[in-house]
Amino acid sequence: MTIDFFSDRELGKVQLNSEEITENVFNGIIAIYEKYQLNLSKNFPEFCPDSTGTVCGFSDTSFEDSIKAFIPGMIVRRYNGYHNNCLPDKYVTLDFIEYIYENLWDYSEGTYHSFFKHSHFSFSGMRLCRSDFLNNINKLFERNGIVFYLDTDGKIKRQLPLEMDVLISQMKISTNDSRLDELINQAIVDIRKPAIKDRAYSLEKLWDAFERMKTVYSTNKKTSAEQLYQLAGNTTDEFSTLLSEESKVLTNIGNKYQIRHFETDKIEIKSTKHIDYLFYRMISLINLCIEFI
Repeated sequence: MTIDFFSDRELGKVQLNSEEITENVFNGIIAIYEKYQLNLSKNFPEFCPDSTGTVCGFSDTSFEDSIKAFIPGMIVRRYNGYHNNCLPDKYVTLDFIEYIYENLWDYSEGTYHSFFKHSHFSFSGMRLCRSDFLNNINKLFERNGIVFYLDTDGKIKRQLPLEMDVLISQMKISTNDSRLDELINQAIVDIRKPAIKDRAYSLEKLWDAFERMKTVYSTNKKTSAEQLYQLAGNTTDEFSTLLSEESKVLTNIGNKYQIRHFETDKIEIKSTKHIDYLFYRMISLINLCIEFI
C-alpha cells in the first residue's frame, strides 16, 4: 500500500518533468525490489536441503546471475555518493523494473522447519502482488517528478504532457483505411516509450500517416488533400485555407528535419520537448481530419 502524503494534499503533486534516475531514486528502486524478494522466489528459489524441490527462500545469487545475463550493466546494489558515476544507465534500470514485474508471484508460508530455522513456501497462480509493486514504483517516480510509470501490461511508459494525453485518449481512430489506422496507432504507442529513439520513430510513423491521409480521395495528393481540408473546414473557406497552409508547413518540416528522410543535410531533432511539440501539432491536424476519412 502506498502512502497518501500530506504535502501532495496540501501543495499539489510534483510536476512530472524529469527523466533522470538519480542515486536516491535508484536506491529506492532497490529497496522496493528487496521487499518483493519472496515473490520472486518461485522463479529464483532457494531449496530446503531436507526436502527435494521445496522452496525455503529467495536465491539472490540465482537472481543476480540472471540479471547479469539478461540486463548487462545492471548491478543489484545500493549506491552512495562515491559511486554516483557508476549508476546503471537509465534504460538498464527501467529494464530491471520490468524484469521484476514479469517474475512476481503470490506466495503463502507453510510448514516451519525448526532444524534449519526456515519456513517452506508455496505459490498460487495469482499475481496480485504485481499491483502492489506497480503502485510502489509509480509512487516513487511520482514523488520525484519522473515522467515514467509502470503500466499494468508490465511495460515502462512515459506520462505525456497533459493536453496531448487528453487529445490522444479521446481520439477515435477508426477509418476505412486499416493501414492508416495502424500507422497512427503505432505512433501513439511509440510516443509513450521511454527511449528517445522510439519517440523519434513515432514522428516518422505519424508523418507517414499524414502523407497517406492526403491521398484518401485520389492518387493525386494535392487534389485529394484539398478535398479533405474543404470537408474538415466545414464549409468555412477561411478555415479550409488555414488547414491547407498548416499542411504545407508540416510537409516542409517533414522534408527539412530527420523525420521521414535522413540525408546528411536534414536537421536532427535532439530535444524530447521538440519531439512532443511536433507530435502534438501533427496529431491535432490528423484528429481534426480523421472523421472525414
